[in-house]
Amino acid sequence: MHPFLRAVLLTATTLIMLCCTSEENSVDKIRTADLPEMKLTHLFTLDEPEGIFFERVQFIQTDSKGRIFVADQEANHILVYGESGNFETSIGREGAGPDEFRAILNMFVDENDQLIIFDMANNRSVFFREENGSWQPEEFVTIEGTRFGIQTVDKAGNYTLRQSRNRMPEPGAFWYVHELGTGSLEEGLINDNIV
Repeated sequence: MHPFLRAVLLTATTLIMLCCTSEENSVDKIRTADLPEMKLTHLFTLDEPEGIFFERVQFIQTDSKGRIFVADQEANHILVYGESGNFETSIGREGAGPDEFRAILNMFVDENDQLIIFDMANNRSVFFREENGSWQPEEFVTIEGTRFGIQTVDKAGNYTLRQSRNRMPEPGAFWYVHELGTGSLEEGLINDNIV
């Protein structure tokens, strides 16, 4: 494009953007000093259990019973605390076995109180269910030939999947491009064309 036309186009775009900005939505009208004060209440402290240390906590989730799940990506385990913050148990360790992890990329608790962990390095999502105080892997979901991991699950077993592309983001970018898909526990991947 000719430099003169580029300059005219840039100037016109800038003027249009400035003219379309309403004064009431202007940034200088938003003042944190005008926001109401928030009071925080200390409920409890999650202590590190004997011999276990927090290394890189990435996710914290709760279930309907008030239990607290803390995913440590560096240690590759999940620490489970009771409703009052008392340590109950740990789930998993480093490895590739049924209850082992190598790279926890996501963790959440679904509507059925199942703990679901996406382990990218082992290329699987693992469903854990608690029975008599013990958390056991109940189901494994792997979409062969992909790196899809489960992001959400509803009561009927339908899920949303996320897959990171196999390359680092562009320099200066602080996010990855993800591909989304849908599936179900019975049918597997249904649609991977969702972006």
